[in-house]
Amino acid sequence: MYHHSLRQDVFIKEEYHYLNVPKVGTFTVYDSLDCTFECLGNPSCLSFNLAAYKGADGKLRCELLSSEKHSNPEEYKRNESFHHFSIKVGKNLYIDDYCTITSTCVANYKHHSFDYRCKEGFYGEFCEKVAKSCQEVYNQLTEKCRFAAVSDFILYRLNVTQLVTLLLDSKLVSVLCHFGNFG
Repeated sequence: MYHHSLRQDVFIKEEYHYLNVPKVGTFTVYDSLDCTFECLGNPSCLSFNLAAYKGADGKLRCELLSSEKHSNPEEYKRNESFHHFSIKVGKNLYIDDYCTITSTCVANYKHHSFDYRCKEGFYGEFCEKVAKSCQEVYNQLTEKCRFAAVSDFILYRLNVTQLVTLLLDSKLVSVLCHFGNFG
């Protein structure tokens, strides 16, 4: 979603990297500032790739992108032909500094910050906790539902059997848990 306040944000240049996601526009420009303005003028643009070297016409290829590297880390790769530009999400705050092996960080451009999306088996405000039992996973799921004011109908649907990741003997292990009251 486009927010007019993006005009106040700064793009971070990540040299020799390329994000391979759907493009919302392709232009030839004279410099990174031209590409920045093209991106800021397009409501669907969340980041852009800019050629590292000028073509025969003295211009650079500018690719406006519909996504950003934190939502598509598998598509973000080193590339000798392009630089990638992503939006800085807060004052002196770079999203990479806070992402960990326990979470994926998702940029929240509206609030100039980011949100943690916990990887399987982890929970907590910063995904710093790991469940040690099926009961702990179930308690976390029901707490999330209650915090979000989810109806009792949804809580009833938590009566399921599900494969989860638990911390057992200092190792992450996949375990089949039976959640809820099956009696």
